[in-house]
Amino acid sequence: MLLNYLKLSFRLLVRSPFFTFINVIGLSVGFVAFFILWQHATSELKMDQYHKDYERIGRITMDWSWNEEGQLGHVTRPGIVVHQFNMIVADFPEIEDHVQFVREKGLYVQSRGKDGRNVAFKEANVICSEPNLFDFFTIPLVYGDKSHVLKKANSVVLSRNTAIKYFGNTNPIDQLLVVDDTTTLVVTGVFEDLPHTTHLEFDIVTSNVGKERQWNDRIIFFSRNYIKVGAPDGIARLKKGIDQNNKKYWEAILNVLPQGKGDMFVQPLKEIAYDKRAGDEFQIRSRFSLVILALIAVLILGMAWINYVNLTVSRVSKRLKEIATRKVSGALSMDFFKQFVVDSLVMIVLANVAGITLVQIIRVPVRQFFQIEVPDFGAVPMGTWLVMLFSMLAGVLITALYPALVSISYNPRNLFTLHFRPSSKRLLPSLFTTFQYTAAFTLILWGFIMYSQLTFILTKDLGINKTNVVVFDVPIASTKTRQSNIREFLAQVSKRHPATSSQSVFSEAYADFRAKRLRQDVFKVLSSNGGIDETFIPFYEIRLIAGRNFRPDEPADRVIISRHAAERLGYENVEDALGDRIQLENDETQTERAELEVVGIIEDYPTRSLLAVGDNDSQNTTGNGICLTAGTGLFTTMSTERISIRLEIENMDEQVSEIEEAYRRIFPESPVHWYFLDDTINQGYDRERISINQVVLFTCMAVGIACLGLLGMISNRIEEKRREVGIRKALGAAIQQICAVLLGTTMRQVIAAVLLGLPITYYLGQIYLARYTERVELQWWHYVLPVTMLFGIMFSTIAVVLFKATRTNPAEALKYE
Repeated sequence: MLLNYLKLSFRLLVRSPFFTFINVIGLSVGFVAFFILWQHATSELKMDQYHKDYERIGRITMDWSWNEEGQLGHVTRPGIVVHQFNMIVADFPEIEDHVQFVREKGLYVQSRGKDGRNVAFKEANVICSEPNLFDFFTIPLVYGDKSHVLKKANSVVLSRNTAIKYFGNTNPIDQLLVVDDTTTLVVTGVFEDLPHTTHLEFDIVTSNVGKERQWNDRIIFFSRNYIKVGAPDGIARLKKGIDQNNKKYWEAILNVLPQGKGDMFVQPLKEIAYDKRAGDEFQIRSRFSLVILALIAVLILGMAWINYVNLTVSRVSKRLKEIATRKVSGALSMDFFKQFVVDSLVMIVLANVAGITLVQIIRVPVRQFFQIEVPDFGAVPMGTWLVMLFSMLAGVLITALYPALVSISYNPRNLFTLHFRPSSKRLLPSLFTTFQYTAAFTLILWGFIMYSQLTFILTKDLGINKTNVVVFDVPIASTKTRQSNIREFLAQVSKRHPATSSQSVFSEAYADFRAKRLRQDVFKVLSSNGGIDETFIPFYEIRLIAGRNFRPDEPADRVIISRHAAERLGYENVEDALGDRIQLENDETQTERAELEVVGIIEDYPTRSLLAVGDNDSQNTTGNGICLTAGTGLFTTMSTERISIRLEIENMDEQVSEIEEAYRRIFPESPVHWYFLDDTINQGYDRERISINQVVLFTCMAVGIACLGLLGMISNRIEEKRREVGIRKALGAAIQQICAVLLGTTMRQVIAAVLLGLPITYYLGQIYLARYTERVELQWWHYVLPVTMLFGIMFSTIAVVLFKATRTNPAEALKYE
């Protein structure tokens, strides 16, 4: 009997190849979109939960605010000062284990292997950690013993990919790495690359053994720190205990910065990746965006099933005579149910085969362009399979029960003469279709809002000219010989290209100085690109609003500050700052001070991403204000680390090659590392860009499914109304009147979808835009254009079948009736 059911199912599929194609493609795309997107969203919503005892792990972070003569400021950091952390660990015995590490600035790392190879790279993800890092976190080691890899001074542990980069596929234990031409490290271990489901970001881990005094002696030295408590509720109790002793932990810092107020909070490990209070953390996840992606996955799967159910149910009328004939022959109601179940299962199996094939084809492109890890089928959590299985069972039951109920409800005589009411009168399919169009419109409009906002940010005038600027890193060690080489390199480059030097460039980690007027007692923190020369301001076309630029061989006791810095220092008019002397203190050493004369005032430029991560600096994109010092001789920590060069658009590759050749000649022992300034500035929005790409990809899938459903429904409607259309044409109806008959229901459904989707998308759009400090102003056309796109896409999909229906000879439609 089962074989007969299968034969009949395949005959029906072959008999209607068009509708079979629509159903198989629609379901397979729905399965693929759900499988990829649901898995991605749910795994990202479980960040750091793979670590052992993650419920008992937390991180202590700081919240610092100040009131400077009515000017409020606020900043958070993903850690606290080392001596504060040590005091907390000593005060609370419920802390069972702890670890802390500090992030290193970009380091030049060279391999000096036994085989004589010399490979060098600039590494950004480097940390210096206490020895128990790999005992504390669940990070598997490929080589080495986790309890001993960081026990010795100058030991280093590499990620798998980093080890391969320097030493190939061989065991790198006991190999040597040289950092910044000054420190030799011994490789003691290799750890597995960190998964994408963690907030931790490091490729190289060095040991802090021998650096403990350096960490502890400074009043302000920040570390990332993690604690493990005895019970899950211990984190909340620890927060209460810290609050009670808050004054004790901040006493030393308040002696230096009396105008501030400090607080601490404890973040559970599983919440760190989503917490906007994480300050300078770069890869903050948006729980809102991930939940939206999960909803999109469910929407797409639901849309695929709606298409299948609508088409299957609407085509039951084609099988009424078959059902009547089989009832006359003695078929029972259960026989009909079994047949329709087999029909649905055959369709689902075909769709799953197509979906599995599609997943294998797009696995690599999805990872490369959309940063979505597509897991192997065996690694997919059971929950994902259960959701898909439930949806399949629901679809099978609906598409099998409906025709079975029809067969029960009517006797054979009635089935031979029964005509279903037009599909426009069927409430449930109409609601399903309206929901489908609402989802498609909402996704289009929301994606358009995201794209408009990101375009606004990326094209916004930042107050600097960054066009065609290439930045070369220079050796960090600032010896007299190296400084002479830098001047020689600048002199050679400047013969053909505008160039300038600085300690840092825009969007990078800024140096911080504490500044005050000589007649004041309160320091204000100002941001800086470090020491510059007279070429920096004209090179970047920074607007000078008062005073003058630096001159060649400017004395080191001169400074240029920004408008916002002048306001924070208490000048009523920015011009009042000219000629006045301010005191600068090195925020890194807290010991070096200097008095400098203000010679110029510049317009502020953004010192951080326009993406609003937390409440830092009261969401002020100009940050603390800016000060630029003359040269690099003011403080011991200042050195020239960046050379900016503006290239011509033509033959850019050749120009870069010439500059690289000069670099290797002047700095023969240092690796060449350069990048476009535009790319670095935009890097802060990479996650937003990827999110938009993801939304666009799955919006296209959703719209594609909606269009397939529309095509199928219109084609079916044309068959249902073949006789009516023929009569109308015979009576002289025009083409537009025929289209109105065929599209009347669809037009009402699309209009209803737009009216339902507008408030939903407006609400979601406002939540998304609130994440930015500067936002695009949504105009009427931001809403009209997506509506026009939806109408255009949908009706261009059905244009061919509509044209064919309106051009059909009425005699062809009526001669079989």
